[in-house]
Amino acid sequence: MDPAELTRLLAIVDPACSPGRVTLITRYGATKIAHHLPLHLAAVNQSSHRDCVIWQSDPMHGNTKGVQVGGKEVKTRMMADVLGELAEAVRIHKEIGLRPLGGAHLELTAEGWREGRTVTECVGGSMELGEEALGDRFESYCDRE
Repeated sequence: MDPAELTRLLAIVDPACSPGRVTLITRYGATKIAHHLPLHLAAVNQSSHRDCVIWQSDPMHGNTKGVQVGGKEVKTRMMADVLGELAEAVRIHKEIGLRPLGGAHLELTAEGWREGRTVTECVGGSMELGEEALGDRFESYCDRE
């Protein structure tokens, strides 16, 4: 979104600038956040909504990628990208001098845990799971036939 469009929309949805009324959820992806977030933060920072909005990072949705597992494409995420985008969001907010993030959206499941299994929909992380592990424990309803 163009930064000017963002501030125009803020004036429409929250003309009185009520603190906490609007939460801006960013989901750029690890490769795009360094370019887009500073532009959006600067635009809001220079507007009347500077101290009104809550910023939240959603590093899950901007970092999906398709991989082949057993002849079928499934969606996954690299944990390094998820954590990298979240860390970059915190760094950029701090650098610009705005309040830190008001939250982060992460997707977790207890589904496999209840049954004594591990659910794998992200790769990398502390267990250093590779794409081959997705075929064994992939549980996403988004990619089921």
